[in-house]
Amino acid sequence: MENIMQAVVEQWHQRLDQLDNTTHNLANSGSAGYKSFRLHFNKSLEAAAASGQQGTAGPLVATDFDRGPLQTTGNPLDAAIEGEGFFAVQTASGVAYTRRGSFNVSRNGELVTDTGENILNRAGGKISVSGGRAEITGEGDILVDGRKVDTLKVVTFKDRTKLVRLPGCLFQDPGTAGPAEEKKPEIHAEHLEGSNVNVVIEMTQLINMQRMVEFYQKNMQAISELDKVSNNRVGRLYS
Repeated sequence: MENIMQAVVEQWHQRLDQLDNTTHNLANSGSAGYKSFRLHFNKSLEAAAASGQQGTAGPLVATDFDRGPLQTTGNPLDAAIEGEGFFAVQTASGVAYTRRGSFNVSRNGELVTDTGENILNRAGGKISVSGGRAEITGEGDILVDGRKVDTLKVVTFKDRTKLVRLPGCLFQDPGTAGPAEEKKPEIHAEHLEGSNVNVVIEMTQLINMQRMVEFYQKNMQAISELDKVSNNRVGRLYS
């Protein structure tokens, strides 16, 4: 009985994690550059078995990298990438990558994300845009008062599935994704890439996960009651 309860509790926790995953996707359906994802527990166990491991640290995170819809903003510092590239940004934990092209000018006159991370140029350095009106061209060049001052770094990957998700629509390469600089990126100036979350699919997933959570809760209650009945009977036999 204890082993059965343990297995049901594990399934319940997994469905709760998947429910949180779906809720997170829905909450970001309006976030520019957001990529939806799924948690796969069975696949993570299969991957662990294939590598000779006895267990796994957690679920397999499968990110959907399909491009979201383009949104015209009219903001000269907004940019969306055509193709599979990512903007390179400097974070506290190292270089990261994002499809969220909502940029601003910091107090120091540097091009940054809307959460304050520095956007990197092709040399891997910060981009200075002080001194005038800044804008981004369709080739990824940075202009200040119509004069080119720098160029955005756009990176593609041999295997995007190796990228690790970070908060804030960011991804990081653990060293296995195979990065390569895009020499001639195609940028949609004054546009943002919207979230690729499919709200209908996520709502269906949400309902299914809620039902599964309730199902396993009822199973845990039933097992607990059976266990009590069994213990009472054993107690009467020996009293």
